[in-house]
Amino acid sequence: MQLAIFVSGNGSNLQCIIDAIQNNQLPHTKINLIVADRDCFAKEIALKNNLHFLQFNRKLNWQQTILEQLLIHQITHIVLAGFLTILPKVFCEIWPNKIINLHPALLPKYGGKGMYGLKVHQAVIDNKESQSGATVHFVNEGIDEGAILLQENCKVEVDDTAEKLQQKIHLIEHNILIKAILLLHEKNKALLSVYNKTNLVTIASTLVQNNIELLATGGTLKFLQENNIEVTDVTFVTNFPEMLDGRVKTLHPNLFAGILYKRNNEKHLTTIQNHQIVTIDYVIVNLYPFFEKQKENLNHEELIEFIDIGGPSLLRAAAKNYFDVTVVTDVDDYNQVIEEIQATNNTTLATRKRLAAKVFNLTSAYDASIANYLNEEQFPKYFNASFERKEVLRYGENPHQQAAVYTNLSEKENINAWQQLQGKELSYNNYRDIQAAINVVKEFSQPSCCAVKHNTPCGVAMGINDFDAYTKAYQSNRVSIFGGIVAFNTIVKASTAKKLNEIFLEVIIAPEFETAALELFAKKKNLRILQIPKQTHNHPNIISIDGGLLLQTKDHINTYQINYVTQIKPKDEQIKQLVFAQNVVKHCTSNAIVLINNYTTAGIGSGQTSRVDALHQAIQQAQKNKIDLANCVLASDAFFPFDDIVNICAEHQIKAIIQPGGSIKDQDSIDACNKNEIAMLFTGIRHFKH
Repeated sequence: MQLAIFVSGNGSNLQCIIDAIQNNQLPHTKINLIVADRDCFAKEIALKNNLHFLQFNRKLNWQQTILEQLLIHQITHIVLAGFLTILPKVFCEIWPNKIINLHPALLPKYGGKGMYGLKVHQAVIDNKESQSGATVHFVNEGIDEGAILLQENCKVEVDDTAEKLQQKIHLIEHNILIKAILLLHEKNKALLSVYNKTNLVTIASTLVQNNIELLATGGTLKFLQENNIEVTDVTFVTNFPEMLDGRVKTLHPNLFAGILYKRNNEKHLTTIQNHQIVTIDYVIVNLYPFFEKQKENLNHEELIEFIDIGGPSLLRAAAKNYFDVTVVTDVDDYNQVIEEIQATNNTTLATRKRLAAKVFNLTSAYDASIANYLNEEQFPKYFNASFERKEVLRYGENPHQQAAVYTNLSEKENINAWQQLQGKELSYNNYRDIQAAINVVKEFSQPSCCAVKHNTPCGVAMGINDFDAYTKAYQSNRVSIFGGIVAFNTIVKASTAKKLNEIFLEVIIAPEFETAALELFAKKKNLRILQIPKQTHNHPNIISIDGGLLLQTKDHINTYQINYVTQIKPKDEQIKQLVFAQNVVKHCTSNAIVLINNYTTAGIGSGQTSRVDALHQAIQQAQKNKIDLANCVLASDAFFPFDDIVNICAEHQIKAIIQPGGSIKDQDSIDACNKNEIAMLFTGIRHFKH
């Protein structure tokens, strides 16, 4: 224990402490600094004993100077021994429950501003008290308001004067002060119970080296013992054996009271002392790996055993009491805790608060993951999300926005399964465009390719192989594909890679790549190559709104019960192309129209406030590519409220349409189709995408 003694008077209490250290009454105790707020005899005592002495001027800004010196001298505890200046709040924050004050009366009476020296004793006599004494209490922000550590009484005689009473109590003060320091010297304790034992030896060794006693549970206890680290079985504290195959080992008041009690609360301190509860100042716990195990092929009974109960309870208790307790659940935080303990034999309040926040962040995600696993409701009363940050991105949708990407811990198939084989790091917009491209190609079982630009498909095609699919998709919109993202649902071979390398692309995605294809891509170091397994999960779509979320199931329908509503029935090949068109248009922003020719997008109109404008946009693109519209089929994401779309199709000789139907004026569109010899199919399924 490294002491700083704060004094204002003749230094008799200081001399008492020095004598106790020299007589081995206070083992493992050292006075590293004497601080005085005025010129006093204590300076002579300090110099005589070769102790560092610092005197400050109360009229100047002295706090920072004193703080720096306390930290330089690695002070662990502060004793106010007749010190008459009020310490600022910051001292209590840096050394919580490590600062004690000696007061010449029985608190809480005769404490507070002005109650010092002979004034205290005179007040006791004036009030005809039969008892007085000395009190050692912890220092908090108030004046003489901290929790009482020790008290000792003396009788007030009828003939006592303030001077006589002062002399009596002065003798008591020396004795009680040494006892109080001995109580402070009791070893701090740390409770360790970890599943992940990475770097456990390092932090455990640091704690032991800094006079902190270790308590540990089953597997952690065995591990530390095997590494020759002094540790005590937690059952010696609980006086209760581990039971129920390890389900119950830390759920005991002897542990939780030792973590949760307020060190500056007199009632709490009395309760702890009466029940002989062990104080626990450090809790180092990590949890059973439910996150990881739910991704393995475990049966229900096996997985349930990885739901941690005691661990989250210990963490939450320690985090709640972060003002006094250091809680560590992330191995990555070990180094900072080690550095602070080595520097000051404690952690800072700022660090304890940050670590507490991490605990509640973890336990909420942990519980959410368990709730999602057990839940069978599509939309439960409380929506719980369990996500882990994968990385902080350079910026968001625009350079002035910040962004990060998180993985869903409740899903086996998440972005952790994405393998980036080469290229610079992905951006926020890359992630969004990648998902948009994957959503399109996974609609089809035959080799398919989708190019995406600004989260919108700009070229989609199905072919006999990857080369054919890409060639058709590229030719459908040579301008927009530049600088875009291209996704495949099949292996990408070298011949396709060679063609892809002919233009600038941001990202290329496929479930697999030929080695020769990767060698070709390697020539473009910044080109991002992602190998992403075919996705099958169907978790809900989540959209944020101010102060809330919108959830909906995926728009996963891609086969239809077709209703033939016109006199002309389309040919089988046309029907296949119409269904292909419908499965493309569902991924375009509403209002959306898609024209398809030979299983390739001839034109895409999307994100328009008018369906007519969307059609004109698609036609203009097809004409720009010199595609014969008479060979195109048309898909719409929603019904036609009027017959205008059909009439425009007639003008451009488009001969087959697929749409959901459902308008009160459907018959107008049907009549217009019959009049112009156009085949039209209804699916009954709308595909709005906003």
